Order: sequence, then C-alpha cells, then structure tokens
Amino acid sequence: MRAYKGALALLLALIVLITLSGCGKSDADKYAEAKKLLNAGQYDKAIEAFTELRDYSDSEKYITYIKCLQLGERGEYRDAASALSYLEDFAQARLYAAYYTARALEAEESFESAQEEYSKVPTFRDSMQRRTLLGDRILDRDFGELKLRFTGASLAFGQRGVTDMLEKKYSDSETRMYENFYQLACDVESAHDFDKARYLFGLLAEKQYKDSEKRMRDTDWSEAVYLLESGYLSKAEQMFTALNESGYAGADQKLLEIQFAYGVQKLDGGYYSDAENIFASLAEQGYPGSAEMLNECRYKQALQVEEYYYPYTIDQQTLYEMYKSIEGHEAAQARAAEFEESYALGLQKLDEGEFDDAREIFTALGTYSDSADMISECSYREAAALLEAGEYEQAALAFSGLGAYRDSAAQISECAYRKAAALSEQGLYEDAYDLYYALGEYSDAYEILASDPQMQRVAKLRILRIQWAAGERVVFGRTEQDGNTTNGAEPIEWIVLAAQGDTRLVLSADALFAMGYSDSWKQTDWEDSSVNAYLNGEFLSAFSEGERANFTDTGIGCLFVLSAEEARTLDAQTLICGMSAQCLSQAQAAFADAGLEGSGRTVEAAWWLRSEGADAGFEQYVGVDGAINTYGDFNDMEYRCVRPALLVNIFDTEAGE
Repeated sequence: MRAYKGALALLLALIVLITLSGCGKSDADKYAEAKKLLNAGQYDKAIEAFTELRDYSDSEKYITYIKCLQLGERGEYRDAASALSYLEDFAQARLYAAYYTARALEAEESFESAQEEYSKVPTFRDSMQRRTLLGDRILDRDFGELKLRFTGASLAFGQRGVTDMLEKKYSDSETRMYENFYQLACDVESAHDFDKARYLFGLLAEKQYKDSEKRMRDTDWSEAVYLLESGYLSKAEQMFTALNESGYAGADQKLLEIQFAYGVQKLDGGYYSDAENIFASLAEQGYPGSAEMLNECRYKQALQVEEYYYPYTIDQQTLYEMYKSIEGHEAAQARAAEFEESYALGLQKLDEGEFDDAREIFTALGTYSDSADMISECSYREAAALLEAGEYEQAALAFSGLGAYRDSAAQISECAYRKAAALSEQGLYEDAYDLYYALGEYSDAYEILASDPQMQRVAKLRILRIQWAAGERVVFGRTEQDGNTTNGAEPIEWIVLAAQGDTRLVLSADALFAMGYSDSWKQTDWEDSSVNAYLNGEFLSAFSEGERANFTDTGIGCLFVLSAEEARTLDAQTLICGMSAQCLSQAQAAFADAGLEGSGRTVEAAWWLRSEGADAGFEQYVGVDGAINTYGDFNDMEYRCVRPALLVNIFDTEAGE
C-alpha cells in the first residue's frame, strides 16, 4: 500500500509539472514530430514538444510516460517501474516497467530474480543479452563464495560443491571455469596449502587442462622444498625420496642437501660425533662445503673438551695440540696461540684499568698460573677505583663480593664512611646520620654523631617525629581558656590528624571560643567569614614568632576550620570535643542573647565547618555527638564553637624552634 501511494504521488507530481509547463498548439504535425523525438530518445525535446500541444490528444500521458523513462535512464529503476505500472496500457509502459524492474534487481545483485524479469520481455531492448550475461555473473558470484569457503576451511569441508562448479560453463568460454580453478590451485599452492592444490590440479588433470598433471608433481616438489626450508627434514626427506624414485630432476641433489642440513642440525645441537660422520660421508662424495664443516665439527669438539675437561683432566699442552692439529681451520689455529699471550694481555689490561677485559681474560685462563687470584685482584682494583670516584654503593657492593680477599671488609666500612661525609656535605643529614650510626666504632663515626650540630639536630628530629605522630597530642600556642584572665593564657592542646613528611595537620583538642561563622545571616564564603578573619588576624597573637614561622599557608589561610569532607575522614572520638571554660562562657552568653534559655535546648560543644549547609546562609557543623549536620545552622549563631586547624612543620615547642 505504501509503494502504491508513493507511485501515485510521483504520477500526480508529474501531471502537475505537465500542467505548469503550459499548453501547446493542437497540431497533428507537432504531435507526430514529438513522437519521433520520443522514439529517437531525445526525451527533453520530446517533453518540450508535447508540452506545447497541451490538451491535444494524449500529450499529457506522453509527458508523464517520458518522465518515467528519464527516471529509468538515470538509474532510478524502482521509481520508474512503479510509476510506469500506472501507465500499463500506454505505449510500451508495460515492457519498460518489467525491463526497469529487472535492471533494479540486477543492480541489487539479485541475479536470478533479474533473469526471471528479463525473461518476461525477451525481445525488448537488450533483455536477452543481459539475461545471458547475468548467468556469467552468477557463476562469478558462486565461484567467489566457493573460493572463500575452500581457502578458509579444511580440505574435507572445502571440497563440497567443487566438482559441480567445475562442470559449469560460461557463455563465452568452455574453459573459463577451468582457468578459475587453475588459478585457485596456484594461489593455495603459493599459500603452502599443498593438499588443496594437489586436489584441484588432480581434478583439472582429469579434464586434461593445461599442465595440471605436471603441476601435481610440481606441488610435491614445492611442498618438499617448503618442508626443507622450514626445518622438517624427515618429512622433506620422505617426499624427495619418492620424487627421486619417480625420476624427478634434482631430487637426488636435494637429498644430499638434506643430509647436509642434518649435519648442521647435529652440529648446532652439540652432537659433534654424529655431525662429523655425516660430513665425512658427504666429503667423500665431494659435496660442497663438507670438508669445511668437518673441520668445524673437530673444532667444536676441541672447544667442548676445553669447556668440560680443561683444566681438570686435560692440561694446557694437550689442549694446544688439539687445536693445532685442525689444519686449515683459522679459529683453531688462532685459539692455539691465545694461551701464550692471554696472561700477559690480562696484566696489561689490569694496569690500564680495563677491569672487565682483564677479568674476562683471567677467567678464560682458568687455573693457569695465578689467574684465579688475578680475577679477585681485578675486582679489588675496580672497587678501589669506584671508591675514589665517589661511587660508594657500587664500590661497597664490589668489595662485599671479594669476601676475605686482602682488606675488603675494612674497605666496605670506608665506603660507608665516605658516603656519610658526602651526604652531610650535600645537606642530606638524616641519610648521613643513619650511615654514621651503622658504622659504630669505625674511625671517628661516634665522635661525629656526638659533636656535629647537624647530627644532633637529626637525633632531636627523630624524637619529635615520634612525639608528633598521627593520633598524638601536642601543645603549642597560648590563649585564654579557663575564663580567668588574671592567671594569663593557657597552652593550647592539639590532636595530630595526619602526617606527611615533616608536615602535620593538627586540630585543637577542644573548642576554644564561640562566635558566629558570619557577622550577619547571609550566604558567606570561607574567605569572607568572621571565623577566617579572626583566626588569621587577632588569633595569630596566640603563637610566638618562632611558632608562626613553622605554619604552612594552605591557600585558605594559615588557620582554618575543617570542611565537611575533611571531617568525614576523622573517627567519632576525634570529632567529639569538649569546650574550654572561656568558650563555654561565650556560648552561654550568646545563647542567652538569642533568647534560647528556657527553650529546653542546651549549650553544646558543636563546632563550625567551612562547608555551606542546605540553604543560603546556613553552615554545616559537627554536633555534640560527633555527627556532621549537613543541613547546617544559621551562620550568624554566635553560640556555635570554633576548633581551629592548621598545617604546621614539626618543631621543638620547648625550644621554640
């Protein structure tokens, strides 16, 4: 129904275009001339001619008819066929509708359906020719699908449909399908899928196509070569043996090549006697390179004897004679001469400070002369050079590997002593302290710890870190807390909340004073709050100049109150606090001024947070039970308390440092 409405709309649109194009003359000659233009395929001119005729005869239908043909010529086959179906009895509309339907199916690659449509109009235009060519396209498509399945699956699965497809013929060639399979056989052979290649060449050989029978044997050769190159010598040998027995040219040489490869394999695997036998046999047959490989086997055997038996059951002279007897082998002859020169060269390298080279030479000499002691000497001198160069850790590691050789143990302590001095010069006093302490009575290490001001400072700092550990309480600063101004300000107690390096986050143990977060009820940021102004203004006088020097400005002031997020990281015991007498007095006075006495409420140790409450002008606070009130209270309530917090570096509160 939807297609019907679409076609009808298109037809009506075409009729409207006809109406808008104006009327022509009612002239029979013009009418005949317009039809000639149509038959000649000059559609635009034909439309123009029929438009001038306007209401003459069936000119309007012709205009619609021609526009439908133009849709088809532009490749809009479906629209053309649909529109032409409404002009079925007019001119050749029925034929064109079927033709364009077939063209649409062909474009959509529905080849069988297109063939069926072309069969309805076999003599119309090029229908029969297109129908025939579609048969070839169907074969191409089916072969392409078979090719994908054949190359992508096992041979047993890929064989399905191959013989049937091979029997199919193209319209223009009896052997074109054979060529498709011949090329496929070549492709799978190139991809090393030899079983599939043999299978296809075998089918083509039955058809006596080209050189398929020869290509089957060539495939055996290709597979044998591939196996040989891939190292599958046994399988390759079997195939070349069969080829050789069948008289295939070159197979006999490939069998010798396989024997050579077996020899190399044995040689590389360390089976030198087996390799020697193989190469000896090949050398007798004059196979190229065998004599050289025979000498290589004997050389490797000499190396093996040296590795496993020298210097335990074979002496230097015997080993020398073994290398010397391998005539024509340059490496063997050179190795025979090395023993006489190596020791002298090792001494030379040692004196020149080329310790790795010297050590390598003496290690290779094994027990020759005092080579074992000279290896230790190399390491000792290298460690001494590292010590003088200030590479203390590497030097200590090198000395520790020497055990009791010479004074290595004392040199390890010397490395630590010099490193401690260097660290102290760099200002890394704590690292230096640890080293001096570990050295104990070595040299004057104890005297340095006892007399050096920086070492004494480190010792004091270690104690302070224990005193200022997270969870501990410390005292510094003084402010009025007992409500008695005649006895002076009282020390402030702080809880250490967190430690990072030598910086501590501290919070007053009790609420120190009561005041409004803001001076009036309004939305107030921390920066504009009364609490901020007081803490980082007047309240700073509670601390000495030395104490303030250790404060860290966090960007929101040196002193601050915690945010709700920060408060949530604390346990309930820390969140609950008491009130100083001064704070309680201030809170009670503010409570009375607010007219809350007799209301049933009591003054609480509830303290402000620097996080806005649920509404503007409200500020969150921690209640007396340690719970965070997220709705908050009017931020100008002066009976709420303040617990200052600050970031401070560790310092000696007694010394004021």
